Amino acid sequence: MRTSFLHSLIFLLSVLLMAPEGVAQDAKKEAEAETQYLGANVLFNRGDYAQAIAAYEGFLKQFPEHPKAANVRYGLGLCYFQTRKYQEAATLLGELAKQPNAPDAARLNLFRGQASLMLKQYADAEAAFGAGIKALPANADKALKQNLAISKLDALFHQQKWKALAPAADELKLPDGKSQVRVAFQGALARYELGELQEAVPRLQKLKGVVKGTDYEQQTHFLLAESLRELGQAKEALPEYQAAARLQGGFASEALYRAGFVQFQADDFEKAIASFESFMTQYGGKGDPARERRVQVFLGRSHLEQKGYAKAEQVFEPLVNDEDGAEVALWQGRVFQRQGKHAEAEAIVASALKRHAEDPLRPDLLFDLGQHQIKQQKFAEAGQSLDQLLRKFKEYDQRADAVRHNALCKHRAEDYAASLALCREFLAANAEAVGAADMMFLEGENRFFLNQPKEAVAAYMAFIKAHEEHEQIPVARMRVGEAHFEGKECDQALAVFESILKTNPEGAVYDQLEFLMAECHHQKKDWARSVEFYELFAKSKPKSVNADTALMKSGLVSERLKQFNNAIGSYRKLVTQHAASRHVPQANIQLGVLLYEAGDMAGARAPLQAVWDLEQHDLRPNAGYYLAWVSLGEKKPADAARQFGGISEQFPGHQLAADARLQQAIVLGAAKEYAQAQQALELFLKAHPNHEMTGQAYYQLGSALMEQNQWPPAIEQFSNVPVKNDWRDDALYRSAWCERRAGNKPKAIPFYKELLEQFGKSNLAVHALLELVELEHEAGQFDPAIARLEAYLKTNPADDQKSQAMY
Repeated sequence: MRTSFLHSLIFLLSVLLMAPEGVAQDAKKEAEAETQYLGANVLFNRGDYAQAIAAYEGFLKQFPEHPKAANVRYGLGLCYFQTRKYQEAATLLGELAKQPNAPDAARLNLFRGQASLMLKQYADAEAAFGAGIKALPANADKALKQNLAISKLDALFHQQKWKALAPAADELKLPDGKSQVRVAFQGALARYELGELQEAVPRLQKLKGVVKGTDYEQQTHFLLAESLRELGQAKEALPEYQAAARLQGGFASEALYRAGFVQFQADDFEKAIASFESFMTQYGGKGDPARERRVQVFLGRSHLEQKGYAKAEQVFEPLVNDEDGAEVALWQGRVFQRQGKHAEAEAIVASALKRHAEDPLRPDLLFDLGQHQIKQQKFAEAGQSLDQLLRKFKEYDQRADAVRHNALCKHRAEDYAASLALCREFLAANAEAVGAADMMFLEGENRFFLNQPKEAVAAYMAFIKAHEEHEQIPVARMRVGEAHFEGKECDQALAVFESILKTNPEGAVYDQLEFLMAECHHQKKDWARSVEFYELFAKSKPKSVNADTALMKSGLVSERLKQFNNAIGSYRKLVTQHAASRHVPQANIQLGVLLYEAGDMAGARAPLQAVWDLEQHDLRPNAGYYLAWVSLGEKKPADAARQFGGISEQFPGHQLAADARLQQAIVLGAAKEYAQAQQALELFLKAHPNHEMTGQAYYQLGSALMEQNQWPPAIEQFSNVPVKNDWRDDALYRSAWCERRAGNKPKAIPFYKELLEQFGKSNLAVHALLELVELEHEAGQFDPAIARLEAYLKTNPADDQKSQAMY
C-alpha cells in the first residue's frame, strides 16, 4: 500500500468509527462499549495493529450485536491486512462486503481486493475491485477511484485477461508518474499478447521515453524488439534487442541471443558471431542449458556461412552427443559438405540417425544424408535414404524436393521404373513447381530407357511444348528421333534427324546424329545411303563413340554392295585410326579375306596374322583358317595343309574346324599325298559324322583310296555318299572305274546305269554313256548299246562327243 493513501484512509476510518449511533443502550454497557471502541481506534490510529486486533476482537466477542460491530469488523479487517494476515483480511472483508450497508464499501473492496492479490486469488481480486468501482459515490475521492482502477488492471494482468486489460488501460487517464507508466506498460503488453502488434509498437515506442531507470525499461525495449521483428522489421528490432541486452535484468541474455539471431537472419554473420560469442562469455554455464546450446548451434552456423569451417567444427564437435545432437550433426554435416568432405558428412549424419531415432529432425537428417550420398555418386544408397524419408514422413515440408532428388537417384542407379513412378508422383502434385520441367524431361528419359518408345516420344513432346526454353530441349529433340529409331520407326526417326541436321547443330548432344541416320538407312536396307552416313560420321567425328563401329559397318555394307575397294578402305581406316577398338580383329579378318580374294597374298597375310597373334581372341581360328588359304595362294600347299590341320586340331569345336580338316585333305590329295589325305578324311568323318559335307568327305576318301589302288575300300567309301548328295554322281562314276581298274568291267555296268538313270543331266553323263556303250559292245550287248547311242544322237545333235558316238 502507498503510505499517503493509508494515512488518508486512517483519517476517514477514524471519522467513520467515531460517528454517533443514536440507538438506546444500557448506559453502563454502552459506556463500556464506547470506551473499548475508542481505545481500539486509538491503537489503530497509532499503527499498533497487533494491539488493535486484540481490542477489536475483544469488542466483537463482548458486543457481537452492537450497532458499531460492522465498523469494528472493518477496522479489524484493515488490521489483518496491515499485519499481512491476508487470508483473514480477505475472509472478513469479503463477508462484510456482502452486507447491504457495508461501511465505506468502495475502500472496503479495495482492501479486500488487495488481500486477494497478495493471496494470488486474482479472480476474487478482480471481483472485489469491480465491486468497489460500482460502490463509488458520485463525489468519490479521485485517488480512491484511480486506485481501484489500477488495482483491477493488476488483477486482469495476473490473469492474463489481455482482451479486457487492453481497452481498460487505454481508458484510464492518469497524471504522469509511476502509476501512469505501469498502466501504459500493461496496456502495451496486452496488445502484444493479443498479437495486435501494430497497436503495441507505437505504445511501446512512446513508453521508451518515460521508462528509463524503471523496472519496465528493459522489458519495454525487448517487447518492442519482438513486435518489430514479428512485423518483419528486423532491422528496426535489432537496436531494441541490443538496448535490452545492455540493461540489467532477466531479459538481458535472451535479448542478446535474439540480437544475434536477427543478425544471422540478415546474413550479417560477422556481427552475429560477435553477439553469440558475447552471450557465451557472459552467460555460458550460468543459465538455461537449452538456450546455451541454441546459441552454440547458431554460432557454429555463422562460422559455416563465413567459411570458417575449422571454427565451425570446433563449436559443433562438443555438442554432437548432447540433447541437440541431431541438429548439431545436421549442421556439422553441412560444414563438411561445404568443404567437399562428403564422406565425413555422410558418416556424421548416419551416426546421428542411429542415435536419435525419434528426433523431430530425423526427416531433415535423412534428406541431408541423401544429399551427401548424391555428392559421392552413391545413387543407390541415396535412393534408399530418400525412400525411408518419403515412406515414414509423408507430410515432410520438403517432400517435393525429396521426391525430385529420389527420382534422379533412381534414374542414375538405372532403376528406371522406380524413377518413372517418382516423376509421376511429383508432377501430379507439383505440375507448376520449380523442378517440374526437369521431371517432365526425366519421365521421357525413363520411358526411353525402359524401352517404351511411343510413351517416351509423347513425354518428350509434352516437355518440348511446355518448356521450349529449357536447357534440355536439344536433348529432348534428339531423344524423339532416337525413340522413333528404337521403336523401328525409321521414317519418323529420319524426319526428326534430317530436320536437326539442316540446322548445322553443334554440341555433344548431337554427337551421334549421323551415325543414327546411317543406322536408320541400314534398317531400311538403303545400303548406299547408310554407307554415305557411316562414312560422314566416321570422317567428321573420328573421336566419337561409334566412329569405329561406323567404319566397320561401312566396310560390311560396301561388301554387300560389292564395292570391295571401298570396303578395304573402311577396314584400313578402322585398323589404323582405332587401334584399340574391339572391331579391329574383325576388320582385319574382313580385310585379309578381301585382299586374298583380290589376289594380294602379301597384303592379306599381315592383317590375318595380327588376329592369329591374339592368343585368346574368338576370331583366332578364323584368322588361322584364312592364313591357310593365303599359304595355298602363295603356292605353299604343305604349309596350307599343316595350317588347315592345325585349326581342326586346336579348335575342334569351332564352326570352321570341319571345313579346315576337309580342306587339308583336299590340299594333300592335290599334292598326291594320298595316304595323308586318307588319314585327314578319316579324322573328319570320325569327328563330324553328321556334318553337311560328309558326302564330299566320303567321296574324297574314296578318291584317296582309289589313288592308292585300294579298289574295294574305295568303292565302299563311294557307296557311303548319300543318294541325294551333290557328290553322288562323281562317286558312281569313280566306283565304275574302280571296278574297271580292278578287272571287273561287268561290275562297272550297274554304276554307269545308276548314274545315267539318276543324274542324266550330270556333266559326267555323256562320259558314263559312252563308257557304258563301250562295255556293252565288248560284252556283245549290241542292241542296248545301239539304242543308247541313237537316243543320245537324237537328243544331243551338236554334242562334242557326237563323233565318238558315231564311231
